[in-house]
Amino acid sequence: MFACRTIIAISFLLSACTDITQRFVEETIKEGNKRDSLKEQHDEFPISKERFEFLERKKLGNDSLFLVRTFFLNGKKYSDSWYKNDVRDSISKFYYNNGKPSHSFAYHDGVLTGLVESYLPDGTARNDSKLTNGNGNLKVYHPVTYKLYISGELKNGHRNGKFLTWYANGAEHEDFYFVNDSLVGNYTVKYKSGAVQSQRREGKGKITYSNFYINGKPEKLEVWENNKLNGSKSFDEDGNITEESWLVNGQIKSVKSFYGSKKLLLSRGNYLDQKKQGSYEYYYDNGAKKAIEFYDQDTLLSEKRWYENGILSLETKYAKGEYDGLYVEYYPNGKKRKEQMYANGVKQGKYTSYFDNGNKYNEGTFVDGKPKGKVKVYSREGKFIQNKEY
Repeated sequence: MFACRTIIAISFLLSACTDITQRFVEETIKEGNKRDSLKEQHDEFPISKERFEFLERKKLGNDSLFLVRTFFLNGKKYSDSWYKNDVRDSISKFYYNNGKPSHSFAYHDGVLTGLVESYLPDGTARNDSKLTNGNGNLKVYHPVTYKLYISGELKNGHRNGKFLTWYANGAEHEDFYFVNDSLVGNYTVKYKSGAVQSQRREGKGKITYSNFYINGKPEKLEVWENNKLNGSKSFDEDGNITEESWLVNGQIKSVKSFYGSKKLLLSRGNYLDQKKQGSYEYYYDNGAKKAIEFYDQDTLLSEKRWYENGILSLETKYAKGEYDGLYVEYYPNGKKRKEQMYANGVKQGKYTSYFDNGNKYNEGTFVDGKPKGKVKVYSREGKFIQNKEY
């Protein structure tokens, strides 16, 4: 996954990524979480997200202090951390799953200021991480496999420079570069197999974000320019495009969706100021037109629909999202099925229905959504049968 996920799991990297990267990261995490199994969670970072205990609470002037304990999924202690007014303050101690101390961090008002101590799983002190007053190199080891898990540079408690993470088994995971906690430059995130999961690449004034399926096929591609999204594409796991968006200065201008394996157009439409504007078309998977809608600033004005054989099936108009005016339905043979007048979504005025041979079935009038007066009824052969009174 991305850095922000690791940050949450380790619970010591405190600042957000840039807005663009953060949004892309959150989408990737969301999709990644769908794919994660409980076994994967247990293998990679088996810390309970639900269980914690308040060991101690106290007041110090206007400040509220409390000591919080978190746990491994197996119930063993993982960390004891002091908080002041809902942010880490003072000492946070972390433990291996064998119960021995792993490391201790010092915080001040939520900012990581130092590595107090660090130990090997057998209790021997480590000397490979130097962090004082929020400055220096930080290394964290996995609480179960004891392999290097995170390595990076901090300045004044914030990430500055290269930051690397690894999976529990030691495989490369993430390669980032930070400036004052903002993710900048190119980066790469890998699956445990070593295949690339996501990338950020800069060049010629543009930034490209790419997500990949574990089989190496592209999943999503975004192109940004001047901090604004200019285009995106989504793909299925076979590499077939499923959606394409075109934007100008971050504003959506058109969207196309596709039937993946058939590579046929599913829908396409135009936008103005992020709202549907003008025509929006839909297609069957054989390429035949299915429907067309017309919009004004996201408000539906009218629509037509077709059967798969190309025969018109429906046409109507709208006012404020409700049927308004003449509503017409057709049989698959092209003959009219019914005609109905509407006013603001309510049946109002003349109504006629037909047999599929084109002859009238009945006709009458609606008032405020209910039939009113005489309704004439006809036979399939077109002969008048009776009047019904309403």
